[in-house]
Amino acid sequence: MLAPLLTDKVMTCVGSLLIIGLALNMLKITDLKIMNYAPAAFIPIFFGLFY
Repeated sequence: MLAPLLTDKVMTCVGSLLIIGLALNMLKITDLKIMNYAPAAFIPIFFGLFY
């Protein structure tokens, strides 16, 4: 059901957003809690396994 939607592009997008957030924190532009968003990298994998 969701397997066609969970491609490498989805995983790349999630990882890229985490890296952008980390970079913004390092530049002192934002104060995002990046480790709170880290599990988001694994959610597409679980959706791919169970659906």
